[in-house]
Amino acid sequence: MNATEVFSILCLCIWAAGEAAQRRAVVVEPIKRALTPPEPTTVEQLHEEYVEGEIGEVELERRLADALDERTDTIREEVETVDGVGPTRAAEIAKTFESVEAVRRASVDELQEAEHVGEAIAVDVHQHFR
Repeated sequence: MNATEVFSILCLCIWAAGEAAQRRAVVVEPIKRALTPPEPTTVEQLHEEYVEGEIGEVELERRLADALDERTDTIREEVETVDGVGPTRAAEIAKTFESVEAVRRASVDELQEAEHVGEAIAVDVHQHFR
């Protein structure tokens, strides 16, 4: 019997007792939360990729360092607000520049030095900080 079947049986058993709203709040919702796995964090995703052989040990260490570095978090958060800049481009910009201020001072050409950043994205990032 899988988790969904167990949940269904528990719901049916509980259904016979008490008020519906109380039953749901007290019993059904906690069981549902317990059976629903949480969304993985970046670190968990990286670990899973490593375990599944998608990335090697060196790549895992590099990505963990990037994920846990507060400096890169600050830069990524700021840069990801620019249209067209997702997590990958933001991480590459964060690896290329030392601070948000350095990104702010960078020219379009300097921004293009970051991997995965073409002219259009560099222009958008440059304008964002002006």
